[in-house]
Amino acid sequence: MKKLTFILLSAVSLALFSACFREMISEAELQVPAMNSPEAAKIVSDALWQIGRSVTGDNITAVEADWTNHVVRVRYNNAELKLRNLQVAVRHVGFAVDDLPADETVRSRLPASMRGTAVPAADTPQTRTSWWTSTTKGTAVPAADTPQTPENP
Repeated sequence: MKKLTFILLSAVSLALFSACFREMISEAELQVPAMNSPEAAKIVSDALWQIGRSVTGDNITAVEADWTNHVVRVRYNNAELKLRNLQVAVRHVGFAVDDLPADETVRSRLPASMRGTAVPAADTPQTRTSWWTSTTKGTAVPAADTPQTPENP
């Protein structure tokens, strides 16, 4: 009887313990006004993938850089990374993002065509979430609740 009780308590404890460490996937859309070419999009994407790997493993599951609309969409594990981590990673490669100005030292080393503005525009929209409906790494499909805009038909 003691063994059965011990086994049941162990099983319940294990189930509760594992639920506490479940991955929480979040989606974010970052506004990067100076990301105006495929080369700039690659720099920003690489920085995001790098921060996703440098914490505790693969914490970023998708990055989609849309340089024509100056937007980067990211799926990430929010138990390990926070939105501000993503924004700071982009800032540290020389680009203004959302409400953060670019790191001037790095920005000055970028090619002139990628420098753009160091400070985000005053009318930069807030970061949107719920962009992805697909869970496949690297694919993105607008969700049904995504606002329809000229940049996002």
